[in-house]
Amino acid sequence: MPPQNFRFDFLALPPKARLRIYKYLLVCKPQDQITPEYRPAAAQPLTPSILATCKQIHAEACPILYSKNEFLVSEPERIFRWFTQIGRLNIKHLRKVRIFVEAVYSTKEIPFLSTASESLSWYKLLDQLAREATGLRHLHIYWDADPTCGHYGAGKDLRFVRELAKIHGLKSMDVAGYYAIHWPRYLTEKMGILVQEKDRSQPYLQYLRKYQQGTEKLVP
Repeated sequence: MPPQNFRFDFLALPPKARLRIYKYLLVCKPQDQITPEYRPAAAQPLTPSILATCKQIHAEACPILYSKNEFLVSEPERIFRWFTQIGRLNIKHLRKVRIFVEAVYSTKEIPFLSTASESLSWYKLLDQLAREATGLRHLHIYWDADPTCGHYGAGKDLRFVRELAKIHGLKSMDVAGYYAIHWPRYLTEKMGILVQEKDRSQPYLQYLRKYQQGTEKLVP
């Protein structure tokens, strides 16, 4: 048993050993995502408090936290606050982002109101990702919608897909949910990668094709 005044010098460990510890403390399981400003799931607790230990540990560990995890983006205003907290340097470390675009309710089919504050927030967020998340390599996007109950999404919003196409440097991207028929081809051409349509199950494709009826003229 070490003496009571014993102090372990963590920074005296070899760099490889410190990196292994950071990964253990800061990286979720592959199937999990981190939702900014929410606590991680209890089944996979992270220990971000290590970042506040000292400047050296903060500098060494932050790239691990932001590059090795997948982050779920679904509320633009929440993400703006988070970006302010982590700063531009850490935004550059982001490598995996999963975007979930909530649908909006309407009494008639208005795909996504370009004057609505929520729409403008999404445009602003996509623009910020394109400019500042220069390390982003893997992107998944899901457009939510349920037209049967007036629950319309951004899958027919021309400006939304144009802003999305400004993101470059990706190695992989897949799309799912409800979107105009030309979106995957347009994104493939503009982003320089093959954009995969994720869900190919027959029941889903039937709903998607119905949603895409009438979107042939929505060419960005």
